[in-house]
Amino acid sequence: CGGSSYTSTMEPATSENPDCSEEPPPSTFSADDLQFLLVFASQAATAIGSDAAIRAAPADRRSRNEETRRATSSRCLAKYTVDCLKLKATEPEPQKVEASAGRRGRAKGDEAVAGLPPVVEPESVGASAGLIPEPRVAALLRSALHTWQVDTLELAQLTGNRPLSVLGLFLFDSLGLVSRFNLDRPRLIHFLETVEHGYDENPYHNRSHAASVLHVTYAILELGGVRSRVSAGGACNDALAIMASLIAAAIHDFQHPGLNNDFLVRMHDDRAVRYNDQHVNEHHSVAAAFELLRRPSCNFLQALPVAEFRSLRRLVVDAVLGTDVTEGNRILCAFAEATSANSAGGAAGAKGGDATSTAAASTAPQGFVPATLPHASLLLQVAVKCADFSHIAMDWELHLVWVRRLEEEFFQQGDCEKELGHSPVSFLMDRSKPGASSSQVGFFNFAVIPLFRALVDAAPLAKPILDAMMSNYDNWKQLEEAKTAAPTAKAPDAGHDASLAAKRSLWAAGKTSGSGSEMQGALSEQLPEALPSLLTAPGKGPPGDGSSRRTKRSVIALGSVLSTALMRKRSL
Repeated sequence: CGGSSYTSTMEPATSENPDCSEEPPPSTFSADDLQFLLVFASQAATAIGSDAAIRAAPADRRSRNEETRRATSSRCLAKYTVDCLKLKATEPEPQKVEASAGRRGRAKGDEAVAGLPPVVEPESVGASAGLIPEPRVAALLRSALHTWQVDTLELAQLTGNRPLSVLGLFLFDSLGLVSRFNLDRPRLIHFLETVEHGYDENPYHNRSHAASVLHVTYAILELGGVRSRVSAGGACNDALAIMASLIAAAIHDFQHPGLNNDFLVRMHDDRAVRYNDQHVNEHHSVAAAFELLRRPSCNFLQALPVAEFRSLRRLVVDAVLGTDVTEGNRILCAFAEATSANSAGGAAGAKGGDATSTAAASTAPQGFVPATLPHASLLLQVAVKCADFSHIAMDWELHLVWVRRLEEEFFQQGDCEKELGHSPVSFLMDRSKPGASSSQVGFFNFAVIPLFRALVDAAPLAKPILDAMMSNYDNWKQLEEAKTAAPTAKAPDAGHDASLAAKRSLWAAGKTSGSGSEMQGALSEQLPEALPSLLTAPGKGPPGDGSSRRTKRSVIALGSVLSTALMRKRSL
């Protein structure tokens, strides 16, 4: 199957007999038939069920679905130039695509496969085209190619709330991916628009956030030099890697409900049951997005060879699942091991080689060059994961806007938990208590700074994003220090007493537990509430506690081990 393409696997040719359902079975199997059976044997039951549903549907409904799909697939954005934004209509899809729908495609309105909810396709954008102030949009898109920050909230306002599809198409065109991989451009546009339509109007997890993650992913790979490092390693086609990363960024929160994984698991939500409580939102987003690619109107990867499609799918799935906040420590540990092995291998080669190899090693660029596909995937996971924290490295004022949005989305989940009678309300999600904006120093320390430093160690050209992040970190520290230093002469208030009590309970948990496992169990109950205070506490324990310094060192050491579990449990 070396010459096979993705379209030959996903959409076997049926041009001579469009009515696939009435074509008599062949007496022998060709090589293509055998390949088709091998690839789709595991999906036979689903295909039979879908085919039966289509056959059972009334003829007029099938006709309406075909007409609707032809209409929606013909609407697209035109190429964006550096001077202006233009929109135009495109030709309808070829009849070959329509004929293949009977075998493996599903038109709008058909039932979802494998329990996935149906995806609502976008309405026409032609009516709003004239409302777009073209020069300003063009300026934002031009800046996206050479800067680390784009205000996607403004882009959403200027494009009729289409920041993801507008920016996504622009980046695909600018990077030459459409021509490089012979992508079907109208279907790419329809895919991007349909994904964008799948982002709910959440305060934080919305299409503007997805567009921001998309842009920062591009910036890290192109401006930060990650793409060149993937290319230098030779384990993965760099163009395929950047296309996979952009797709992952665009879909990473597709159909996000504005509720975190822990809530869905506690509620025994259908998604949690379907994915066995593991990376619930992330599993759903990537599965629903690849389900879209099975629709003929969205299958822009039809010309991609099978081997390249498999590599792309692996990179996309790994990158999206890696955005789960609980994956931070695992990814960092694996990445540290990969970079250490890479450095050790390079040093050993230089030591045992001749003078030429030694000189080459001494002049080699600093950082990480992945030599295997798993290592390349790890580097891309770190890049997309940093991009998922895109607002962390934005200008202070814009960063605050996104923090407030995140805090409001957390509070909305807390309101829901209260209505359902959940007690206590999840950490940072109770409106009557301090929210996400009060815990930024701890969040930076545990989740953000180690990740961004790992990225810059691997790709030094990405240092601007680390510098911008550290600037915001310094601002948060100054705010926290200012609150701590405020009127020391006044008696402690109730909040201070509660903070002190939390600290004392944490010290007690660490002090009284015997074995390491007992200490970890006790601390896991106390650490979530006391952690923000612990991070800013002075280097002493409660007055009169002679073992406080040793206990605190133990607590801090355990903190890194427990952080993954705590972030999952308390949404840190």
